[in-house]
Formats: sequence, structure tokens, C-alpha cells
Amino acid sequence: MKEAIEEMKKENPSGDPPIDIETSSKGLIVNIKGDFAFPSGKADMKPELMKLLDTEIIPRIQASPFQVEVAGHSDSDPMPRKWRKRFPSNWELSAARGAAAVRYMIEKGGIKAIRLIAAGYGDWTPKQLADYQSENPMYSPLKLTWNEKQTYTNEASGNTYELPTVLGWNATSEMKANNRRLQITFLATTADNLATQQRSGDG
Repeated sequence: MKEAIEEMKKENPSGDPPIDIETSSKGLIVNIKGDFAFPSGKADMKPELMKLLDTEIIPRIQASPFQVEVAGHSDSDPMPRKWRKRFPSNWELSAARGAAAVRYMIEKGGIKAIRLIAAGYGDWTPKQLADYQSENPMYSPLKLTWNEKQTYTNEASGNTYELPTVLGWNATSEMKANNRRLQITFLATTADNLATQQRSGDG
């Protein structure tokens, strides 16, 4: 896994296309800005995203043994009325974007379908959440609220802190732009391990 991380970081394009790479307990994460990847309110991939997948992402998936999750994420803005017929909410749009990228990887990139997971997280997994969890290991994402104010008191120091909210992590246009993303995660498991786990569960 370490070698895969270093290789991805070394070849990470700077400036354009806009991607960033991070690591977490979940695996190696490649974030692609949503405004670069898709037209507003649509799940049709832009040519720029296709090129990025062709030149950077698909070759890395082919060269690695890992299971890969491809997930759409949105900001907190409600779905405009003109798009609600196709995508009633950010859940549907983000899931459709993840599925569109997965289909492209299978049909154009030749990736085996068993290796890919399509997902949509809507507006409930802001980009800042991963950093906050890393800095606060005791924090549970289940405590995240839309806009309900909650506090936490550190027993050791006695200090009281306000817990984050979805709207708080979408307070600026820059935050919203960062939250709109296609997230590709090289999971810390292989397709063979997943198949074994599934067979065990079926038994």
C-alpha cells in the first residue's frame, strides 16, 4: 500500500487537473473536484474527467490489487427545482456521478466490475470530516448534525468545544467547492479478500 501511495503522490498532476491525494484508515483517497469532473446538476462526465481517468486513475487501478470505491459528494445547497425531476436530492446526484465513473472504468477501462464499488454520500460527508476525525480520534461521525449546535467537554482539560455541523462545513463558497467532489478510494482490502468474505457470509 505504501508503494502505491508514493507512486500516486509522485505522479499527482499539479494545478490542472485539480486533484488532491490523502491517506486515511480507509485507504488511499484521490479527490477530484466536482466542478472539474461534471457539469452543474448533471452526472455526465466532462471530457477532462475522462482524460484524467484514462491517464492517471485507470492505470493505477489496473496495477494495484485493491478494491476501489468511487463515490460522489455534494455541497449542502438544495437541488434546484429545474433538476429535481431527474435528481430529487443531492443523494441521487452524487450516487449517479459515482455510478457514471464506475461504468466508464468498466466499459472503457476494462476494469473488472467485482473490483469497483459505486457510492453516493450526498452532502453528509464534507471534505473536512476526515481531517477532523484524524485530529479528534474519539469523534464519531454519528454526532454530525445538519445544523444542530452541540458541544463537547474535554474531561482532561475541562475545555468545551462546539462540534461541527454540515452547514458549518459549507459556510463559504470555497468550502462548498471542496465538498463537491468525486472521491476514488483504494480500499485497504483486495478483491480476493472481499470475495472470500462474501463467501463466508453466504455460508
